[in-house]
Amino acid sequence: MPASFPPPTSQDPVNPYAAPTSEIGESSSVPDALSIEAEAIRRAHIGPEATTRLVGELHFVAAFVGMVFVVGLIFTLYADSSHGRIPPWEVPALYAGIVVFPLISGFHVALGIGLRNLGPWARWTEVALTSLLMLIFVAIVTAALYNGSSNALNERWPSVIANLVLGIAVGIVFFFLISKKCGAVFSPDYREIIARTSNIRPKTRLSMKLIGFTFTFLVALISSGVVLALIMLVTRYLWGIRDLDQL
Repeated sequence: MPASFPPPTSQDPVNPYAAPTSEIGESSSVPDALSIEAEAIRRAHIGPEATTRLVGELHFVAAFVGMVFVVGLIFTLYADSSHGRIPPWEVPALYAGIVVFPLISGFHVALGIGLRNLGPWARWTEVALTSLLMLIFVAIVTAALYNGSSNALNERWPSVIANLVLGIAVGIVFFFLISKKCGAVFSPDYREIIARTSNIRPKTRLSMKLIGFTFTFLVALISSGVVLALIMLVTRYLWGIRDLDQL
């Protein structure tokens, strides 16, 4: 049976030449220089990392909006078409939307996972997507400002301001993604730093998440409406060609 030693008292002599009683080696709790440097780099980039992961989460909101559109299209197709309340050319458009929007939602889920995992492909895909969204908002605002009479323009001001604010929000995400500090968190070296500093968890304030979710919901709603309008436009054009062929 191993002997037990009482703790030293103030009367016990201290031997300055005694061997250290703590273990030194792999079990030591003292961090090495590489871990200290990795932790410093991680903390310096924790803000861009948290923001990037938040942008990834926002794509799950956009995917949800896409599936809401699918439910709405299915309801419209089976509730209104059976009663003859929608034009015949809209029926294929509704079917097309039921196919297209789940694909868009799947794209958003994949992109959200890619951004949360800090995949470089997801960064540049998001840059292209935000560029497209900015062009859409610019087109909407320009069309509202230069089409119609002055009285109609006065009625459109709330819509113009709302689309302008949403376009600016998308632009902020775009310029964040192309920034140097954001690019650093997508590098292979930073992924190694994350593995070394698993004790550090990026956190985003609840208020920022709520603002991001609200803006994303509105952007996804408008962009989904644009997609549906394009589907309707193409279907109407093809239906018109079909009618001409039948004459």
